[in-house]
Amino acid sequence: MRSQNLKEQLKREKAELEELKKHDEAVGGMVEGKKGDKRRKKGDHRKERVRSDKKLLKAVHEQLKEYQLISDSSQTSSFTSGDSDSESSVLSKKKRKTRSKKHKQKSKSSDIISESSLSDSKDSSSDSDSYTRSIKRNTERTRKSGLVVSSRQKTKYPQDCPQSKLQLEYANKKIKFEDLKFHQFVAGEMEIIVSCKSDKEKNGRLTLLKKISYYYELYDWKALLQFYAAWIRRVESGQNKWSDDTADIETPLLASSVRSRQNRTGNKSSTIVKAPSMLSMYHDSDIAIFLEYGFPLSCEGSCSGLSEEKNHAGARSHPDDMRKYLKKECTYGSIIGPFFSNPFNTDMVISPLNSVPKKDTLDRRVILDLSFGVDAGCDVQEKAFDAYAILGEVLDNCGLEESVEKATPPSTSMVFLGILCDTVSCSLSITKDRLEEILYLVKSWLQKERCSLKDLQSLLGKLHFVSSCVRPGRLFVSRLLVWLRTFGGQNITKRVPKYIKLDLVWWSKFLDIYNGVSMMFLIDWSSPDCVLSCDSTLIGCGGICNGRYFHTVFPAFIRRQQLHINALELLCVMVCLKVWASVLKGSRIVIYCDNSSSVTVLNSGACRNTFMQSCLREICFLTASHEFQVKGRHLSGEANRIADMLSRWDMGPSVSTEFLKLARVNAWKEIELDDDLFHFTSPW
Repeated sequence: MRSQNLKEQLKREKAELEELKKHDEAVGGMVEGKKGDKRRKKGDHRKERVRSDKKLLKAVHEQLKEYQLISDSSQTSSFTSGDSDSESSVLSKKKRKTRSKKHKQKSKSSDIISESSLSDSKDSSSDSDSYTRSIKRNTERTRKSGLVVSSRQKTKYPQDCPQSKLQLEYANKKIKFEDLKFHQFVAGEMEIIVSCKSDKEKNGRLTLLKKISYYYELYDWKALLQFYAAWIRRVESGQNKWSDDTADIETPLLASSVRSRQNRTGNKSSTIVKAPSMLSMYHDSDIAIFLEYGFPLSCEGSCSGLSEEKNHAGARSHPDDMRKYLKKECTYGSIIGPFFSNPFNTDMVISPLNSVPKKDTLDRRVILDLSFGVDAGCDVQEKAFDAYAILGEVLDNCGLEESVEKATPPSTSMVFLGILCDTVSCSLSITKDRLEEILYLVKSWLQKERCSLKDLQSLLGKLHFVSSCVRPGRLFVSRLLVWLRTFGGQNITKRVPKYIKLDLVWWSKFLDIYNGVSMMFLIDWSSPDCVLSCDSTLIGCGGICNGRYFHTVFPAFIRRQQLHINALELLCVMVCLKVWASVLKGSRIVIYCDNSSSVTVLNSGACRNTFMQSCLREICFLTASHEFQVKGRHLSGEANRIADMLSRWDMGPSVSTEFLKLARVNAWKEIELDDDLFHFTSPW
């Protein structure tokens, strides 16, 4: 009976303690002030009561222990501590309880006080464990990707991963990231992409998924998952953005995980080399071994005689594309390097690289120039076709796969990179259908007011294709390339500026008269087809070519502009080409001029002066229309004496008299000029 009363007394004390704890929490949140001071005093009074109740509770426990109603283990260290320890325990518990409320992860064990122990230290440790577990659970929840990372990596931008987005009807159980199959990865990633709200993240994930899909045949699937996880961690930690290139981590993560050709699912059994068994009775057994295991890396060749080895212009002008290609080939294991010295113990010949634009894209195709091979060929035409057929049979019997659509029998004309090369007529030609397609596209652009980045890239790809045959066309592509760099993204549209439409007008007029054929210029500039000499003064100009000459005073509309002598010299070059364009078709022309600025502009195709730009574009249109090439050469005024006399014809009778004597001796004929030749016939 007495023990029953003691238990009831303990329950009452317990309830009172709980009420006091709640009151202390309320008191702790009060603001400073008079009202707060009163409540604080009242709270202090309550704390004194708690201390006295603690002593009473301790006495009750000792009495219960005497009657053996509780065990020694239920007695905790909180009753043996002083009043200050009791007070600090209450305050620390109050702080921890406030933190756990913020995280909303308080453990169920911290809400229930065990009947076997009434000590505050037990409650304190329970709250502390609950708080620690709540932080861990909260941290795990913020890691939406579900990837295991070190505690040093902070998650700034949580990302989703494929295994968290798989639909239950297709994935009947919860799948870990490292257990994902390729089809499950693609399905989960597509779910993420569809639900993406950010265009940058959507485009970045699409690019990453496309890259992983291509790499699936080349690399081990586990390595690709690690590559994906590493990139997600970089995005989550803020080291990279979705718009960044993943090339920085591709090589270190994937280089050692390249699949062997036998393990690639796309390979056909017919591609296995059968040469060793076919050559079992061959007298040179080394050949069979080389065909099976590869030929040794060695080279024997004479010095090429070049002062320096360098790549072709197509590779030097696109260094970023070349670096990207070489890094990709190193990743595949197709090439090794880079080497800063000769890695072999013998001399070697370096084959230069070149690059050309691909069809309907701005990407470049890299070409290895193997022009230093053995000088061998077939002199008899009939034997050439027989040798071509036998070679196809040998490749087929050896199990070597041949690209039939690209194989071309011996011929004097061959399509290479979309251009028909004819070695008989020495011409490069573009098909009529292709020309009509490009002309239709250019005319449709003249009606456009706005365009996107993709539209501009498509146009540039086709114009670059025509420029491979028509070299002056490159000048009318340069401003399009400059405008291309101003686009900030795929989804941005811009108004087509006037100067771009002027370039397109040039293309529309040129393609209307261009027949798709241009000549292969195989003659060196040291022996040109024609030499032309011209000169200008502030008053007039003159020129001579192949025994025919002209001299004239500048029209009034030219003199009113008060042009610089550099502009007048280039204007004279333009007039000379208009006069003799019909007889210079398909030729290489050297123009002698004593003005170095005009020569530089003519050869480089670049100038800041608006009038000289107009002259240059008119000259380019003439060279493209009549398929001749022009090169300027600087000549001193004394050496350019004949053209100098023609430009000074109207300055005095002595100059004209001296020239007429030379004209009679050499049977030179004069040409009358029309003032219309000084007008720009084109609107650009």
